[in-house]
Amino acid sequence: MIVDGPPTVSEMTASIIRAAGEIVVPVRPSWPDIWALEHLFALHARLQTEEQAGGACVVWNQVVQPPTEAMVDQVKDWPCFVWPRQIPWDAVWGTLMAGGQLPRDAGDELRALAGRNGA
Repeated sequence: MIVDGPPTVSEMTASIIRAAGEIVVPVRPSWPDIWALEHLFALHARLQTEEQAGGACVVWNQVVQPPTEAMVDQVKDWPCFVWPRQIPWDAVWGTLMAGGQLPRDAGDELRALAGRNGA
């Protein structure tokens, strides 16, 4: 099951983390997006301590230019798996969010994410 949650930390976010076996967190390679996730991972760590959360996986998403070494190092400090493949920016994703059709190769990418076979 895929649940697209809000980009803020709220009780809904905590409920999604509790209900999920694992969360997959897409992040654009930009400092504001990375800094925004610090609060999410603090909540996730608290819920893991209380045995109310599973694992976490970060996926570089909407990539135009790859993340810098400093960005990669920042994310490596979080208690999560970092997906080895990057999802490139593509205009079709914006169309999908506006109600358009899912890209043909998206199913393969989502299945790979679900199985964590990102090599």
